[in-house]
Amino acid sequence: MLNIDQLKDILEEATQKNAASIAEYRLAKRYYGGKQLPSDVITILEERGQPPIHENILAMLIEKIQGYKDMSRQDTEVIGRQKADRDMALVLGDIIKAISDTLEFSRQKKRNDENLLLGLGVAEVWIKELDASDEWGKKEKAITVSTIPSDMFYIDPYSCEEDASDAKYFIKLMSMDFEDAKVYFGQKANALKLNIISRYRKRVNIYEFWIKEPDSQSQNGYTWNRYIMGDTLVLLRYEKSPFANGMHPFAVCKLKIDDENRWYGFFRNLKPQIDFINFAENRMANMIGSSKILYESDAVDDADTFAKEINIDNAVVRVKNGALADKKIEI
Repeated sequence: MLNIDQLKDILEEATQKNAASIAEYRLAKRYYGGKQLPSDVITILEERGQPPIHENILAMLIEKIQGYKDMSRQDTEVIGRQKADRDMALVLGDIIKAISDTLEFSRQKKRNDENLLLGLGVAEVWIKELDASDEWGKKEKAITVSTIPSDMFYIDPYSCEEDASDAKYFIKLMSMDFEDAKVYFGQKANALKLNIISRYRKRVNIYEFWIKEPDSQSQNGYTWNRYIMGDTLVLLRYEKSPFANGMHPFAVCKLKIDDENRWYGFFRNLKPQIDFINFAENRMANMIGSSKILYESDAVDDADTFAKEINIDNAVVRVKNGALADKKIEI
Protein backbone atom coordinates (compact mmCIF):
# COMPACT_ATOMS: atom_id res chain seq x y z
CA MET A 1 0.00 0.00 0.00
CA LEU A 2 1.31 3.44 -0.98
CA ASN A 3 1.48 6.32 1.49
CA ILE A 4 0.21 9.86 0.96
CA ASP A 5 3.64 11.23 -0.09
CA GLN A 6 3.97 8.60 -2.82
CA LEU A 7 0.48 9.44 -4.11
CA LYS A 8 1.43 13.13 -4.11
CA ASP A 9 4.53 12.41 -6.24
CA ILE A 10 2.46 10.36 -8.69
CA LEU A 11 -0.10 13.17 -8.97
CA GLU A 12 2.60 15.79 -9.63
CA GLU A 13 4.22 13.63 -12.31
CA ALA A 14 0.88 12.95 -13.99
CA THR A 15 -0.18 16.61 -13.85
CA GLN A 16 3.04 17.96 -15.35
CA LYS A 17 3.51 15.38 -18.10
CA ASN A 18 -0.13 15.28 -19.22
CA ALA A 19 -0.43 19.08 -19.26
CA ALA A 20 0.54 19.61 -22.93
CA SER A 21 -1.92 17.02 -24.26
CA ILE A 22 -4.73 18.33 -22.09
CA ALA A 23 -4.06 21.95 -23.11
CA GLU A 24 -4.24 20.95 -26.79
CA TYR A 25 -7.46 19.01 -26.14
CA ARG A 26 -9.07 22.02 -24.43
CA LEU A 27 -8.07 24.28 -27.31
CA ALA A 28 -9.61 21.78 -29.74
CA LYS A 29 -12.83 21.83 -27.67
CA ARG A 30 -12.90 25.64 -27.94
CA TYR A 31 -12.49 25.49 -31.72
CA TYR A 32 -15.13 22.76 -31.96
CA GLY A 33 -17.53 25.01 -30.02
CA GLY A 34 -16.96 27.90 -32.44
CA LYS A 35 -14.54 29.97 -30.31
CA GLN A 36 -11.81 30.17 -32.93
CA LEU A 37 -10.69 33.81 -32.89
CA PRO A 38 -8.25 35.18 -30.28
CA SER A 39 -9.49 37.93 -27.96
CA ASP A 40 -7.33 40.66 -29.54
CA VAL A 41 -8.80 39.96 -32.99
CA ILE A 42 -12.35 40.05 -31.60
CA THR A 43 -11.58 43.41 -29.94
CA ILE A 44 -10.35 44.85 -33.25
CA LEU A 45 -13.44 43.59 -35.07
CA GLU A 46 -15.72 45.12 -32.43
CA GLU A 47 -13.95 48.47 -32.80
CA ARG A 48 -14.56 48.31 -36.54
CA GLY A 49 -18.18 47.29 -36.05
CA GLN A 50 -17.44 44.17 -38.09
CA PRO A 51 -19.06 40.84 -37.16
CA PRO A 52 -16.49 38.04 -36.58
CA ILE A 53 -16.31 35.30 -39.20
CA HIS A 54 -15.01 31.78 -38.67
CA GLU A 55 -15.06 28.57 -40.70
CA ASN A 56 -15.76 25.60 -38.39
CA ILE A 57 -14.10 22.83 -40.41
CA LEU A 58 -13.43 20.85 -37.24
CA ALA A 59 -17.11 20.55 -36.29
CA MET A 60 -18.06 19.65 -39.85
CA LEU A 61 -15.57 16.76 -40.00
CA ILE A 62 -16.39 15.40 -36.54
CA GLU A 63 -20.13 15.43 -37.23
CA LYS A 64 -19.61 13.75 -40.59
CA ILE A 65 -17.55 10.97 -39.01
CA GLN A 66 -20.13 10.50 -36.26
CA GLY A 67 -22.88 10.36 -38.88
CA TYR A 68 -21.06 7.67 -40.85
CA LYS A 69 -20.56 5.64 -37.67
CA ASP A 70 -24.26 5.88 -36.81
CA MET A 71 -25.17 4.64 -40.29
CA SER A 72 -22.81 1.66 -40.08
CA ARG A 73 -23.68 0.32 -36.65
CA GLN A 74 -22.07 -3.01 -35.74
CA ASP A 75 -23.21 -5.47 -33.09
CA THR A 76 -20.70 -7.28 -30.88
CA GLU A 77 -20.93 -11.07 -30.75
CA VAL A 78 -19.16 -13.27 -28.22
CA ILE A 79 -18.04 -16.68 -29.50
CA GLY A 80 -16.77 -19.49 -27.33
CA ARG A 81 -13.69 -21.07 -28.89
CA GLN A 82 -14.14 -24.26 -26.91
CA LYS A 83 -17.31 -26.29 -26.44
CA ALA A 84 -17.27 -25.72 -22.68
CA ASP A 85 -17.26 -21.94 -23.24
CA ARG A 86 -20.30 -21.71 -25.51
CA ASP A 87 -22.91 -21.28 -22.78
CA MET A 88 -20.83 -18.55 -21.11
CA ALA A 89 -20.37 -16.87 -24.50
CA LEU A 90 -24.15 -16.73 -25.00
CA VAL A 91 -24.62 -15.17 -21.57
CA LEU A 92 -21.90 -12.58 -22.18
CA GLY A 93 -23.36 -11.80 -25.60
CA ASP A 94 -26.78 -11.15 -24.06
CA ILE A 95 -25.24 -8.91 -21.39
CA ILE A 96 -23.38 -6.83 -24.00
CA LYS A 97 -26.51 -6.54 -26.12
CA ALA A 98 -28.58 -5.45 -23.09
CA ILE A 99 -26.06 -2.70 -22.32
CA SER A 100 -25.46 -1.48 -25.88
CA ASP A 101 -29.16 -1.29 -26.80
CA THR A 102 -29.94 1.36 -24.20
CA LEU A 103 -30.38 5.05 -25.01
CA GLU A 104 -27.91 6.04 -22.30
CA PHE A 105 -25.20 3.85 -23.83
CA SER A 106 -25.75 5.54 -27.21
CA ARG A 107 -25.37 8.96 -25.60
CA GLN A 108 -22.19 8.00 -23.79
CA LYS A 109 -20.74 6.38 -26.91
CA LYS A 110 -21.34 9.55 -28.95
CA ARG A 111 -19.55 11.66 -26.32
CA ASN A 112 -16.68 9.20 -26.19
CA ASP A 113 -16.31 9.18 -29.99
CA GLU A 114 -16.16 12.97 -29.97
CA ASN A 115 -13.45 12.97 -27.29
CA LEU A 116 -11.49 10.34 -29.19
CA LEU A 117 -11.48 12.41 -32.38
CA LEU A 118 -10.12 15.30 -30.31
CA GLY A 119 -7.33 13.11 -28.95
CA LEU A 120 -8.41 10.71 -26.19
CA GLY A 121 -11.47 8.61 -25.46
CA VAL A 122 -11.98 7.16 -21.96
CA ALA A 123 -14.97 5.05 -20.90
CA GLU A 124 -15.56 3.70 -17.40
CA VAL A 125 -17.39 0.40 -16.91
CA TRP A 126 -18.95 0.04 -13.49
CA ILE A 127 -21.06 -2.54 -11.65
CA LYS A 128 -23.67 -1.39 -9.16
CA GLU A 129 -25.50 -3.72 -6.80
CA LEU A 130 -29.27 -3.19 -6.76
CA ASP A 131 -31.74 -3.66 -3.93
CA ALA A 132 -33.72 -6.31 -5.84
CA SER A 133 -32.77 -10.01 -5.73
CA ASP A 134 -33.10 -12.74 -8.33
CA GLU A 135 -34.97 -16.04 -7.90
CA TRP A 136 -31.88 -17.58 -6.25
CA GLY A 137 -31.72 -14.81 -3.66
CA LYS A 138 -28.66 -13.08 -5.10
CA LYS A 139 -28.56 -9.31 -5.42
CA GLU A 140 -29.13 -8.08 -8.96
CA LYS A 141 -26.41 -5.92 -10.52
CA ALA A 142 -26.49 -3.16 -13.12
CA ILE A 143 -23.60 -2.56 -15.52
CA THR A 144 -23.11 1.03 -16.67
CA VAL A 145 -20.74 2.63 -19.15
CA SER A 146 -19.94 6.34 -18.73
CA THR A 147 -17.64 8.73 -20.57
CA ILE A 148 -14.90 10.54 -18.64
CA PRO A 149 -13.88 13.99 -19.98
CA SER A 150 -10.39 13.69 -21.46
CA ASP A 151 -9.10 16.69 -19.53
CA MET A 152 -10.20 15.08 -16.25
CA PHE A 153 -8.15 11.93 -16.73
CA TYR A 154 -4.39 11.43 -16.34
CA ILE A 155 -2.54 8.51 -17.91
CA ASP A 156 0.84 7.18 -16.85
CA PRO A 157 3.07 9.43 -19.03
CA TYR A 158 5.38 6.49 -19.81
CA SER A 159 2.57 4.51 -21.42
CA CYS A 160 3.34 4.10 -25.13
CA GLU A 161 0.44 1.90 -26.28
CA GLU A 162 -2.63 3.44 -27.90
CA ASP A 163 -4.92 1.58 -25.49
CA ALA A 164 -2.68 2.39 -22.48
CA SER A 165 -2.42 -1.32 -21.73
CA ASP A 166 1.18 -0.76 -20.54
CA ALA A 167 0.21 1.98 -18.04
CA LYS A 168 1.10 1.57 -14.37
CA TYR A 169 -1.53 4.01 -13.12
CA PHE A 170 -4.54 6.17 -14.02
CA ILE A 171 -5.94 9.17 -12.17
CA LYS A 172 -9.53 10.40 -12.51
CA LEU A 173 -10.31 13.94 -11.35
CA MET A 174 -13.71 14.59 -9.81
CA SER A 175 -15.57 17.57 -8.39
CA MET A 176 -18.54 16.89 -6.13
CA ASP A 177 -20.77 18.62 -3.62
CA PHE A 178 -19.41 18.66 -0.09
CA GLU A 179 -22.61 17.08 1.22
CA ASP A 180 -22.16 14.14 -1.16
CA ALA A 181 -18.53 13.77 -0.07
CA LYS A 182 -19.66 13.45 3.55
CA VAL A 183 -22.03 10.66 2.55
CA TYR A 184 -19.28 8.75 0.68
CA PHE A 185 -16.31 9.39 2.96
CA GLY A 186 -17.78 10.22 6.36
CA GLN A 187 -15.88 12.46 8.78
CA LYS A 188 -12.74 12.39 6.61
CA ALA A 189 -14.51 14.74 4.19
CA ASN A 190 -14.29 17.54 6.78
CA ALA A 191 -10.53 17.79 6.06
CA LEU A 192 -11.14 18.66 2.39
CA LYS A 193 -10.62 22.15 0.96
CA LEU A 194 -13.98 23.78 0.23
CA ASN A 195 -14.70 25.67 -2.99
CA ILE A 196 -17.48 28.09 -2.08
CA ILE A 197 -19.93 28.34 -4.99
CA SER A 198 -22.67 30.20 -3.10
CA ARG A 199 -23.99 30.59 0.43
CA TYR A 200 -25.78 27.28 0.10
CA ARG A 201 -23.38 25.23 -2.02
CA LYS A 202 -19.83 24.02 -1.50
CA ARG A 203 -17.74 21.81 -3.78
CA VAL A 204 -14.62 19.67 -3.19
CA ASN A 205 -11.99 18.18 -5.51
CA ILE A 206 -11.31 14.44 -5.41
CA TYR A 207 -8.55 12.36 -7.08
CA GLU A 208 -9.23 8.70 -7.75
CA PHE A 209 -6.04 6.67 -8.31
CA TRP A 210 -5.95 3.23 -9.91
CA ILE A 211 -2.44 1.86 -9.44
CA LYS A 212 -0.98 -1.42 -10.67
CA GLU A 213 0.89 -2.99 -7.74
CA PRO A 214 2.66 -6.33 -7.17
CA ASP A 215 0.45 -9.05 -5.71
CA SER A 216 1.76 -12.53 -5.07
CA GLN A 217 -1.77 -13.95 -4.90
CA SER A 218 -2.68 -12.74 -8.38
CA GLN A 219 -2.22 -15.00 -11.42
CA ASN A 220 -0.03 -12.52 -13.28
CA GLY A 221 1.67 -11.16 -10.15
CA TYR A 222 -0.07 -7.75 -10.27
CA THR A 223 -3.39 -6.24 -9.28
CA TRP A 224 -5.06 -2.83 -9.70
CA ASN A 225 -5.74 -1.11 -6.37
CA ARG A 226 -7.89 1.96 -5.79
CA TYR A 227 -6.91 5.02 -3.75
CA ILE A 228 -9.11 8.09 -3.26
CA MET A 229 -7.43 11.31 -2.12
CA GLY A 230 -8.55 14.90 -1.55
CA ASP A 231 -6.63 17.93 -2.77
CA THR A 232 -5.55 18.60 0.83
CA LEU A 233 -3.53 15.36 0.69
CA VAL A 234 -5.87 13.35 2.87
CA LEU A 235 -6.43 9.68 2.02
CA LEU A 236 -10.18 9.17 1.96
CA ARG A 237 -10.34 5.51 0.99
CA TYR A 238 -8.20 2.54 -0.03
CA GLU A 239 -9.57 -0.56 -1.77
CA LYS A 240 -7.38 -3.51 -2.62
CA SER A 241 -8.38 -5.01 -5.96
CA PRO A 242 -12.04 -3.83 -6.01
CA PHE A 243 -12.79 -6.12 -8.97
CA ALA A 244 -12.56 -9.89 -8.74
CA ASN A 245 -10.32 -10.11 -11.82
CA GLY A 246 -7.87 -7.56 -10.38
CA MET A 247 -8.37 -5.11 -13.28
CA HIS A 248 -9.28 -1.44 -13.52
CA PRO A 249 -12.63 -0.20 -14.96
CA PHE A 250 -11.31 1.97 -17.80
CA ALA A 251 -11.34 1.49 -21.56
CA VAL A 252 -8.76 3.93 -23.01
CA CYS A 253 -7.95 4.85 -26.60
CA LYS A 254 -5.51 7.49 -27.86
CA LEU A 255 -6.17 8.63 -31.43
CA LYS A 256 -2.55 9.59 -32.20
CA ILE A 257 0.77 9.65 -30.32
CA ASP A 258 3.55 12.05 -31.34
CA ASP A 259 7.33 11.82 -31.04
CA GLU A 260 7.20 13.10 -27.44
CA ASN A 261 4.69 10.40 -26.45
CA ARG A 262 1.84 12.89 -26.18
CA TRP A 263 -1.65 11.92 -27.32
CA TYR A 264 -3.46 14.25 -29.73
CA GLY A 265 -6.33 14.40 -32.21
CA PHE A 266 -6.59 15.42 -35.85
CA PHE A 267 -7.20 19.03 -34.73
CA ARG A 268 -3.41 19.48 -34.62
CA ASN A 269 -3.11 19.12 -38.39
CA LEU A 270 -6.25 21.18 -39.09
CA LYS A 271 -5.45 24.19 -36.91
CA PRO A 272 -3.02 25.96 -39.30
CA GLN A 273 -5.52 25.70 -42.14
CA ILE A 274 -8.44 26.85 -39.95
CA ASP A 275 -6.48 29.86 -38.66
CA PHE A 276 -5.43 30.86 -42.18
CA ILE A 277 -9.00 30.69 -43.50
CA ASN A 278 -10.37 32.66 -40.54
CA PHE A 279 -7.69 35.33 -40.95
CA ALA A 280 -8.24 35.62 -44.69
CA GLU A 281 -12.05 35.79 -44.43
CA ASN A 282 -12.03 38.46 -41.72
CA ARG A 283 -9.40 40.45 -43.61
CA MET A 284 -11.41 40.23 -46.84
CA ALA A 285 -14.62 41.29 -45.08
CA ASN A 286 -12.79 44.27 -43.63
CA MET A 287 -11.43 45.30 -47.04
CA ILE A 288 -14.85 44.97 -48.70
CA GLY A 289 -16.67 46.79 -45.89
CA SER A 290 -14.28 49.73 -45.54
CA SER A 291 -13.26 52.69 -47.69
CA LYS A 292 -10.50 55.32 -47.70
CA ILE A 293 -11.47 58.96 -48.26
CA LEU A 294 -8.84 61.49 -49.30
CA TYR A 295 -9.50 65.24 -49.29
CA GLU A 296 -7.55 68.49 -49.60
CA SER A 297 -7.43 70.69 -46.51
CA ASP A 298 -9.46 73.50 -48.10
CA ALA A 299 -12.26 71.15 -49.25
CA VAL A 300 -14.07 71.08 -45.87
CA ASP A 301 -14.67 73.46 -42.99
CA ASP A 302 -14.05 71.05 -40.08
CA ALA A 303 -11.97 67.92 -40.73
CA ASP A 304 -13.08 66.08 -37.54
CA THR A 305 -16.79 66.67 -38.17
CA PHE A 306 -16.40 65.62 -41.80
CA ALA A 307 -14.61 62.36 -40.85
CA LYS A 308 -17.33 61.49 -38.30
CA GLU A 309 -20.31 62.27 -40.53
CA ILE A 310 -19.00 60.64 -43.70
CA ASN A 311 -18.89 57.23 -42.00
CA ILE A 312 -22.60 57.30 -41.09
CA ASP A 313 -24.95 55.28 -43.34
CA ASN A 314 -27.09 57.50 -45.61
CA ALA A 315 -24.99 60.48 -44.54
CA VAL A 316 -25.51 64.01 -45.93
CA VAL A 317 -22.26 65.96 -45.48
CA ARG A 318 -21.62 69.59 -46.51
CA VAL A 319 -18.34 70.47 -48.21
CA LYS A 320 -17.00 73.76 -49.63
CA ASN A 321 -18.11 75.05 -53.01
CA GLY A 322 -16.06 73.62 -55.84
CA ALA A 323 -14.60 70.79 -53.76
CA LEU A 324 -16.37 68.10 -55.72
CA ALA A 325 -16.08 69.81 -59.10
CA ASP A 326 -12.36 70.30 -58.66
CA LYS A 327 -12.07 66.70 -57.40
CA LYS A 328 -10.58 67.77 -54.08
CA ILE A 329 -12.33 64.76 -52.45
CA GLU A 330 -11.65 61.19 -53.63
CA ILE A 331 -13.00 57.89 -52.28
